[in-house]
Parts: sequence; structure tokens; C-alpha cells
Amino acid sequence: MLGIARHGRHVAIACFQIRDSALVGRDVHRVEAGDSGDAELLAGFAASYYARAGEIPPSIAMATEVDDAEILEFLSARREGRVEMRVPQRGDRARIVRLAERNAEEWLIRREAEEDADRERADAALSALVVALNLEASPSRIECVDVSTIQGAFTVSSLTVAEEGQLAPKEYRRFRIKGVAGQDDFAAHAEALTRRFARSTADGSQRSGEAESRAWSLPDLLVIDGGRGQVSAAAAVLDAAGLSIPLVGLAKEREELWPRDATAPILLPATDPGLRLLQRLRDEAHRFAIGYHRTLRSRAATASRLDGIRGLGPTKRKALLRRFGSAAGIAAAPAEALTEVPGVDHALAARILAALGADRG
Repeated sequence: MLGIARHGRHVAIACFQIRDSALVGRDVHRVEAGDSGDAELLAGFAASYYARAGEIPPSIAMATEVDDAEILEFLSARREGRVEMRVPQRGDRARIVRLAERNAEEWLIRREAEEDADRERADAALSALVVALNLEASPSRIECVDVSTIQGAFTVSSLTVAEEGQLAPKEYRRFRIKGVAGQDDFAAHAEALTRRFARSTADGSQRSGEAESRAWSLPDLLVIDGGRGQVSAAAAVLDAAGLSIPLVGLAKEREELWPRDATAPILLPATDPGLRLLQRLRDEAHRFAIGYHRTLRSRAATASRLDGIRGLGPTKRKALLRRFGSAAGIAAAPAEALTEVPGVDHALAARILAALGADRG
């Protein structure tokens, strides 16, 4: 049973699963409306939803008539039996469709209220930052940079982004620091920022040709995880790039804000919405950097265990890892499975399993 609710370009579709006259499941999905009508949206949703479903019902009920032979043929082929889309006029099925529509409507109202509240919080945070940091304009794009290292090994940096006061995970970036020996937080920040701003022109405009796809928008506010030293390193990078971007450090111990050229930190109340936004962005950067750090350590550990095996070069090693996921996955596989990887014969499979023998015990 499908029910649709629409508020302008915002659309929700509720799906009720009925089996033996009992409701066994229900969920609500947001749908991009575009210029499509209800019938087209319902047909497209049915095709997408039931393409992933483990079971397709013989009958799909909804309030709007859908006449799409291609989708019905697709669903019937998936089910290996006839599927129909019907508009019930009376009885329990009509009542449940109306209930699904009401469910979609209520969900859409709640979702829009939540989004309105999120926008209000975001606007309050941006306004607070304008006041606290004496910014000329509201920072539509805020970037935060964090560096993670353990005893100077696998130093990485992450860049997280907030757009219009809300986290934008699709804009996150990460860097492996290559030009810094040992633990040098200032130099690591400088390398990460130099590489980051190499992706933007000085005036923030998009590059042309091949570089266009690699260009990134410039931030309206740059946040550094750290205090005066990290801010000074970042300021030097901005100066070298000819960029004039508001810059502030967020020092962990007392959650101090260190604007560029400040002689004393700014201390905001813990409840300040601007501070809370920067803390969320900093914590995201920290989480993102730590995750990348763990990935690199895991890759290095796997590679080291596969090094030195006669006949196992980089190409075969990558193919094995793609197939089995890890050294442990390779070790747990039978020799016959290893020989299915191009270039791995029975002799090489035996050497690989012997080298990884500790995992098989």
C-alpha cells in the first residue's frame, strides 16, 4: 500500500506492507519531486523500492492510478508472476491507503518542522560567529583542518566543511602528509593547507579545462584545530597564496578561540551557538582524520605481511586484497579460491598460505 503527500516540491511516500490482512511493516521515504506528477512519482518509487525488496507483492494499492506498462512488466518479471497496481475504492484496502497518505503527510510535517529548527539554529550560530569574530559577513562556507599522527607515523590531515551553518560531509577532504618528518604539527598543518589552497584560485573563481574539476570553493572562515602556533602556520600559507580569509584557531583545553593576530584568546560561553558549531566541525575533523589514520595503518600492516612472498608482486597483491579484503581474508580462503585470481597458480597459493599460516591456526 502506497500513500503520497506533497507540499510544493517536497514529497513523501509511505509504504505499508500487508500480509494475511495484517500490517507487518511500514516506512516513509522522501522523494525528489521535480516536475513529476503523483502518478509518475508513485510508479518510479514502486520500481525503485521493489527492485531492492526481497519480496514483491502481487498487488500494489495506491490512491492515484498508474498506467505504466514498462514498470508493471519489470515488477512482474522480478516476481516471476503477475503484478498489478490498483486504486481501491472501498473496503479495508481503501482505508489503509488513506492511512498511508495520512502517515506520509504527518511525516512530511514533522520533517519540515525539524528542518526549520535546524535552519534557525544554523542562522543563530552564524550570527553569533559574525559578532564574536567581528566578521564582515556571515560565513556561508566554514572549513576546519585537523592533523592526526601517532609517534610521527602516518601523519594525516582532514578538512571538514559546514555550509550555511550545517555540516556538509560530501565536501570533506583528507590528505596524507608526505613532506614532514616526525611529529611537527605546525609543518603538517602548513602542508595540508598549501595543498588545499592549490585547488582554488586567489579570487575563488573556478579554473578552466582539466583543473576545473579539481577546483574547490574558498571558505569564508577557516578554523584550525589548535592555538596560536597552528594559526600562525596557517596565516603564513594564506599570505603566500595571496588569500585574505578570516582565520581562527580552536584550542581544545579551554575551548579558546584564537583569531589571527590576536594577543589574547576569546572565551565564549559553553552555550554559545557559534562556539557549538565550531566544536561540531572540529570534532568531525578529528573523527575523520582518526578514521583515515586507522585505514593507513591497517593497509600498511596488511602489505607488510604480504611482502617478500616470491612471485607475489604489487599487481597480484592488489588483486588478492580486492577479492578477499584483507590478509586475514586471504589466509582464511582455500588454495583453490586463491588460484581464481589471475596470475596466482597452485604453487604461489601454497607460498601465500604458508606465509600467512599464523592466521590459519
